[in-house]
Amino acid sequence: MQLKKSLTIFWRKINNLIIFFIFFFVFLLVFFIIKIIFSVSIIEISGTKDIKGLETFRGQLIFLVFPKESEKRLYDLNPGVKSASLVKMYPNKIHVSVEKYTARAIFEVDKGFFFLSEDGRILEKKAERKDNLPVINYYQKFHFDEYNTGDKLQYKDILFSLFFVDKFNYLGIKINNIDINSLDMLIFKSGDKKYLFTTNKKKELQYQEFKTIIERFNIEKTEHESIDLRFEKPIIKLR
Repeated sequence: MQLKKSLTIFWRKINNLIIFFIFFFVFLLVFFIIKIIFSVSIIEISGTKDIKGLETFRGQLIFLVFPKESEKRLYDLNPGVKSASLVKMYPNKIHVSVEKYTARAIFEVDKGFFFLSEDGRILEKKAERKDNLPVINYYQKFHFDEYNTGDKLQYKDILFSLFFVDKFNYLGIKINNIDINSLDMLIFKSGDKKYLFTTNKKKELQYQEFKTIIERFNIEKTEHESIDLRFEKPIIKLR
């Protein structure tokens, strides 16, 4: 009896072990099938030729690719990327649409220049100026080594200046230099003409006033030397 009982217990353990290995084998088989089918093997990109960080998705289970986190990581890794939109296309493909920044101005610092986007992001750092973009001269020199590409200069006067650079481009006015002397004095120079703005007045209001004046001058063929938008009423100096 004792031997029979021992044999029963032994075979029960053997059966349990066999069942365990069967389940384990089935689990591994299912896992490998899922991995083969759902691992990212195709990466499509539009809006640019190449960006950093895309290859980290290759071989990753598509279920574990989280678009919002991935988009932020691509933005952080690529200073020239304004936005990235990631779409998962089951079973094994992701598509990334990229919008790239365009440098709007060059910011002069103590040992070179920062190339800035419209929202103040540093797209490039260079020791020499090799571009025809307007140069921003700040009343206090920043340190070249204190900032990295991808950092943002979130200063009100700098952001105001970048806003107006875009508006000047829209109006077809070529700006050569921008002197930021204080929060109340942003001087834009176009050839021998000067345009003055302030951060103490809504930038949209200043632009609308400026746009109205420029359009009127263009129609009437009026020559001017400077337009000052800092006060309640614009101050205009004609030739």
